[in-house]
Amino acid sequence: MLRVCVLFGLLVAVKAQIHGGHVYEQAFHAADKDGNHFITMDEFTQVAQGFDINKDGQVSKQEFVTAFESATVGAQSPSANHQAAETLYAAVDTGSAGTVPLAQMSKLFQLFDADGDGQVSNLEFLEEWRKVRSLSFRHTQFGGSPSQIRPGVDMG
Repeated sequence: MLRVCVLFGLLVAVKAQIHGGHVYEQAFHAADKDGNHFITMDEFTQVAQGFDINKDGQVSKQEFVTAFESATVGAQSPSANHQAAETLYAAVDTGSAGTVPLAQMSKLFQLFDADGDGQVSNLEFLEEWRKVRSLSFRHTQFGGSPSQIRPGVDMG
């Protein structure tokens, strides 16, 4: 799975409104359904289903960005939210169809699960979130690539 800025990514398709604070903290706590300070694949899957707004089994870029932005409103500037959402989506959109199958959204989880133990700790989430934010800035300013979030993670 991909490392969710979101939860992302994402981990961030939860319909809670976030006002102030650090968006990564809000996103992490929204995805950590049982409050045990870890995000499991099951918890992430629940969040990822929120990305599929029209419930067709596919997540379009517009659906992802819309869900991400609505979940992170007020946590950072609108342009920063938008760029972070696009960076995360680009990390999972490895094809050219313009949509990502809902099952493929699990790649975001793989991105955030840096140690591969099947759960994402708050620290893992924060570290990967920082990479995504940094990459979003570099992409905007210098043309960075989403594959730079965590080299070695198979996004294909």
